[in-house]
This record gives sequence, structure tokens and C-alpha cells, in this order.
Amino acid sequence: MKKKNDGVKAVGRVSAVIAMVVLILAAIPVGACISLSRERNNVTAEYYGSDDVYGVLDQVSMMVSEASNLVTIAEKYSETDLTLVDAVRTAQNAVKKAERPADKYTALNDLTTAVKAMYRQIKNINMNEEDATYRESLMSSYNSDLDYLMRDDYNDKAAAFNDALHNSPAYALAKLVGIGDVELFA
Repeated sequence: MKKKNDGVKAVGRVSAVIAMVVLILAAIPVGACISLSRERNNVTAEYYGSDDVYGVLDQVSMMVSEASNLVTIAEKYSETDLTLVDAVRTAQNAVKKAERPADKYTALNDLTTAVKAMYRQIKNINMNEEDATYRESLMSSYNSDLDYLMRDDYNDKAAAFNDALHNSPAYALAKLVGIGDVELFA
């Protein structure tokens, strides 16, 4: 003879199995979202920088500083075309105000154009030896920083993340919880 509790126990076991399956199925996309979020943070650290990573913004900041120092030297000499100095200052302000990576990239390109135009003009000024040496050193550093920045692998990492995000089975859930594409510095 069957006991009355046997039916209750069977229903409880079935309910437990169903609950476990639901939890396992829910854990997969949640785990994927956690992994995607962690990877997105790693990629954005490449742009913003962190305690462990020297970021794109750090490099851009150095270039803005080098441009400021070139302006300081240029302003010491009356032969300097002040419209070129103003163009550098305007471009520096645009770089500082730009917030999104694509906007920062565009502003940096404008700064580079302005810096190179000013440099072409001031390199022909007969400066004292110290200023002339500093001018050349600053321009060399600016060009070196620009080269380093253009070879930086942030864009490759961002593109790889974006590709992984779009190909993830958890893409829809990731979008719902705010995990989106990483903007390129381009």
C-alpha cells in the first residue's frame, strides 16, 4: 500500500529538479554577462588607464602638455605667428573637452595638425640654444608619443571585445544590463 506522503515526495523531487534546471539555465547567461562585463572593464582600462595600465588618455595628456610647452617657447619670440599659437590652444581645449574616444581622436588629429604647422614656422626662428634644443626635443617627443599611440592595441582589443559581445549567446541579456560596445579611438 502506498503512503500518502509518497505522492508529495515525488512532486517535491520533480519540483526540485525543475528548479535546479531553471537555475542552471539562468546561470549560463548570467555568468556570460559577468565575464563580458569583466572583459569590457579590462578593455576600457586600456583607454582610461588604471593603476596597472598606462592608458590612451595618459598618452593624449602627455601630448597636450608637450604642445603647451611648444607654445610657451614659441611665444617667447616675436617672429612667431600668433595665429598658429592660437590654433594650437584652440585644439588643446578641444582635446581636453572631448569625452568620447572618437571625439578625442578627432580633436587630437586637429591638435597634431596645429602643432605641426606651428613647429614648421618656429623651427626657422633663430632661438637661443637652450630653447632651440628644447623645441626639437618637444617635437621629437610629441611625434614619438603620436607614433606610440597609433600603434597602441586598444582599438584591436576594443574591436575583439565588440565582436565577442555580438557573437555571445548572452548578447540580448548583456544589452539589457547595460553591457554595450566599446567605442574605438578612431
